[in-house]
Amino acid sequence: MKDVIGQGGKGRTSGNGTGMTNGIGQNVRGRTSGNGTGMTNGIGQNVRGRTSGNGTGMTDGIGQGGKGMVKAVNGQATLRNATVEDAPAIAGIVNEHAKSGVMLQRPLSRIYDNIRDYMVVEADGEVIGCGALHVMWADLAEVRAVAVKEDAIGKGYGRMIVEALIRDAIALGIERVFALTYRVGFFEHLGFNEIDKSELPHKIWADCVNCMHFPNCDEVAMVKIVRRAEEMNV
Repeated sequence: MKDVIGQGGKGRTSGNGTGMTNGIGQNVRGRTSGNGTGMTNGIGQNVRGRTSGNGTGMTDGIGQGGKGMVKAVNGQATLRNATVEDAPAIAGIVNEHAKSGVMLQRPLSRIYDNIRDYMVVEADGEVIGCGALHVMWADLAEVRAVAVKEDAIGKGYGRMIVEALIRDAIALGIERVFALTYRVGFFEHLGFNEIDKSELPHKIWADCVNCMHFPNCDEVAMVKIVRRAEEMNV
C-alpha cells in the first residue's frame, strides 16, 4: 500500500506498515507510532510512548516524543537515550571541552548518577555527541552538558540534541528550560533569551564549585519558554 495513516488515543500501535512508502502515525499514549520496515519515510509523533519514528533500512526516520526516542539522521547518525555503557564516552566528550573552560567538568560518577538525563548521538558505533535535561523544579529544567566531538562540530548535531531535549521537557510538562553557557549565539538561534542569573533558583549553583571559573562565573544564563502555563492547565 502507498499510505498508512493511523491515529490512536490509548492504543498500543498506530500506523504500522511493511514495505510501505509512507507510514504516518500519531499516538498520544501508545507504545509505538509510525513504524515501518524498508519504508522510505517513517514519521511518528508520540508524547509519552516508548518509540517514535523507527524504521529499518529507511531513508529518513523522524520522531518526536519524550524518553525512548530513536531517530535516524540522514542515514548516518542516531539520536537515542544514553545507557550506562555510554557514560565513559560522555565524560570524555564533555571533559575535553571543559579543559578549555567552555563548559563545566563532569566527573564520571556524576554522569552515572544522572545517566537517565542524557541523550547521545551515535555514528558508526561511536558516541559523537551528548546532552542532558535535568529537572530542577515543577516548571523548570536545565539543558546541560551539550557537546560534540571536535571532528563532528558544525554538522547540526548540537542543535539536534537540544531540540530533542526540549521535546522531552514538553512531554514532562516543563514550562521553561534554561542553559548556562558561553555559546550565546547557538542558543539564541534555538529561541533562548538571555536573562539575569538572579532570576534562576539558588539550587542551580550547586555544581559551580567544580568549575575553574568559580566564584567569578561569567557564563550567560539563557531561558526558553517551551510550554505556556495556560496550556498546561487545559
